[in-house]
Amino acid sequence: MSSVATDVVKANRSGFAGACFASRRWQIPESRSMLAMPPAAAQALADLMPLLLCGEESAEFVFAAAVPELPKRVDPVLPIELARIADDERRHGMYLSALRSRLPPPADRGATRQATRFLRKLATTDLGVHLARVAALDASFCQVLAEICRPGTEIAAVPELAELFRRIRSDEGRHVRVSRRCAAALGVTAQTEHAERSWVVREFAALMTAATPAFAAVGVDMQRLLDRLERTSTRSAARGSG
Repeated sequence: MSSVATDVVKANRSGFAGACFASRRWQIPESRSMLAMPPAAAQALADLMPLLLCGEESAEFVFAAAVPELPKRVDPVLPIELARIADDERRHGMYLSALRSRLPPPADRGATRQATRFLRKLATTDLGVHLARVAALDASFCQVLAEICRPGTEIAAVPELAELFRRIRSDEGRHVRVSRRCAAALGVTAQTEHAERSWVVREFAALMTAATPAFAAVGVDMQRLLDRLERTSTRSAARGSG
């Protein structure tokens, strides 16, 4: 493993999990107007933000580190795709920062601590495995975004908000496919990829379950969400992110 990849893994373990939530970019500007949502729904969305932010900045580091690690024989398009994904994740962070500035402060820091612990569990010195885990996380995130934007939810009732999450979901679906191709290029077998996906989805589902009241407040049926995550965990490797 190169020094670049090693440095990224060290950052994973000691810093980037916290950086997702501690950066000054997340300070709430006083001049920003609040979203046109019922107060209870706005508070619930604010409480969910640490979970929805889970992995954006960490993924940016991972994708940037993967570029020099890909074997020279690999599809030459993949490094370009990885660079594009890193840029996407950076852009998503800006979008979500703007959203967070229009919400009330989280009611407590519990979700932040849980999300940070989850991100630290994902860290590994094997970059291929890490990419497989990030692919599983992104696939799971797509399912969450699909549910919170489903007609009838509080988020679907705010067009600008629903459009934001739909755009992020579209990007993340592409990230899953590219991540898995890169993981395979770095030697991750289909069997290993399936095992890692099952583990990540299980851990992610537990993280989401802990926020059941907040999800309910924005109109998300937790059992329906968990069923979607279960399908993500068990689907065959050939089907991609779904």
